[in-house]
Amino acid sequence: MRDAGATEADGGQFDYVICGAGAAGCVVANRLSADPRISVLLIEAGPSDKGWLTDMPRGFAKLLLNQRRARYFQTGPDNGAKPGGEMWSRGRMLGGSSSINGMLYFHGLPQDYDNWEALGNEGWGWDRIGAIFRQMEDHVLGAGEARGAGGPVKVTINPERSPLMDEVIRAGGALGWDMVDDLNEPAGDRIGYTPFNIGKAKRSGSSQAFLHPVMSRPNLTVLTGTLVQRVVFEGRRAVGVVADGGSGSTRYLAGREVILAGGALQTPQLLELSGIGSAERLKEHGIEVLHNSPGVGENMREHCLIIMQRRLKKEWSLNREFSGWRAPFNVARWFALQNGPMAFPGFDAAALIACDPAATHPDCHLIFSRTSMDLRSWDGWTKGPQLEALPGMQLMGYPSQPRSQGSVHITSADPAAAPQIRVNYLTDEYDRQVSIHMFRKMRALIEHPSLADIVGEETIPGAKVESDDEILDAFATYSGPGYHACGTARMGSDLMAVVDNRLRVHGVEALRVVDISIFPTQTSQNTGAPAMAVAWRAADIINEDRQRAA
Repeated sequence: MRDAGATEADGGQFDYVICGAGAAGCVVANRLSADPRISVLLIEAGPSDKGWLTDMPRGFAKLLLNQRRARYFQTGPDNGAKPGGEMWSRGRMLGGSSSINGMLYFHGLPQDYDNWEALGNEGWGWDRIGAIFRQMEDHVLGAGEARGAGGPVKVTINPERSPLMDEVIRAGGALGWDMVDDLNEPAGDRIGYTPFNIGKAKRSGSSQAFLHPVMSRPNLTVLTGTLVQRVVFEGRRAVGVVADGGSGSTRYLAGREVILAGGALQTPQLLELSGIGSAERLKEHGIEVLHNSPGVGENMREHCLIIMQRRLKKEWSLNREFSGWRAPFNVARWFALQNGPMAFPGFDAAALIACDPAATHPDCHLIFSRTSMDLRSWDGWTKGPQLEALPGMQLMGYPSQPRSQGSVHITSADPAAAPQIRVNYLTDEYDRQVSIHMFRKMRALIEHPSLADIVGEETIPGAKVESDDEILDAFATYSGPGYHACGTARMGSDLMAVVDNRLRVHGVEALRVVDISIFPTQTSQNTGAPAMAVAWRAADIINEDRQRAA
């Protein structure tokens, strides 16, 4: 047992201690504390998420630059498409990245979850997860095969319709893609307006949907501004955590379980700081090895998106709406009327299409926007690139199921030190080939004859990019993260798995991981909705296990 109790204050005892109040942690805190006999402590390193920028959908662009509400992580050096690395941001407040993200609300494909179950993870197939999405949602289109009504998460199909996106969607239809109202309905190649977790023009992230409505429960304690430093063990059983709220270390005890919900970057870091990880790596940093688990921090998957920009021949761009007098006018419009360009995050429409000639279902995700950025110094969203002065539009796309694998590991025994992140984009041949096919399909769409009077020249990466090698080279300059990194504490039963299908950490007791680090493989689109669904499923499992033990 690692014990520094003599120098740690006593923070009390709870049944469950949850480390991280992000997309997953808020869900678990809600559903465990629904039983008034169960005491729950939820610990978050950042501040509250309260504020109009969090509520306003377009406010995410400013939040990404707010160092109090976001934490930045440097990646690289890498062997893949971005060898120089990138700067990633993650939410650092209640709601975590669900309070700072672009609110694109995609389930992933049913095949994603069925594949998890086929890998041996019983209880994680689409029959279970699809039912959870229906329970979670309050969808503007009402209940259906692939959506729910009456749940806590508000879901809206982008209400900001536009002539440009109408024409782009029709061009997709002319290519044989289904033009659909709900992109989450299982189908083949499809295109339509984007679904968002937004309700009445306000963000409906995990904290809004799950945490704030239950903050008054007497059995739920929420700590902000408190960094968890490590898990405390008695023998091999997790019995609490040590955390620092700014005035020194405090020990919080867990009578039943400790639950890690720090996300794909910080959950593996916390495991390693607590003595669970590669024995060689832990010893290198002077950390006592509790359990040799070489898979901790490995298997990281991330969507590598390519950006294409086009000049527009008509004034159908939103570029000018965010500069000069129009910017404050549109903010005032959102406050007064809850509409306009501030009422949605700017990702107007999307398509799910098959690009690999051997694909049997959509394997790429395309996103379209009526804005274009000055990308001459592109280094990820955190640098706040300016919009272009001239009218333009943007297309983004990424292969949905990347096979390239990266890693995230501690660089020090100091809990405040940033981990080392290696992404290794496009290091797998499959990813390279699908990316090339996808890029050509993006051009086929935007160069469809029906758009000839609307869409002009390709400004990024440029018409000179034609060959396979030139397309791959463009990823080195004009690609970026989807901010969907996952898989770094993956679920399974083999040597490299970190948790079992009940999300219990292998090799120890009373410790679980509940966040997207448990994903065995990537989900096919944005990870915000899957993070909440996985946490819902996890809460069911934890409650079941507690009731069995009673």
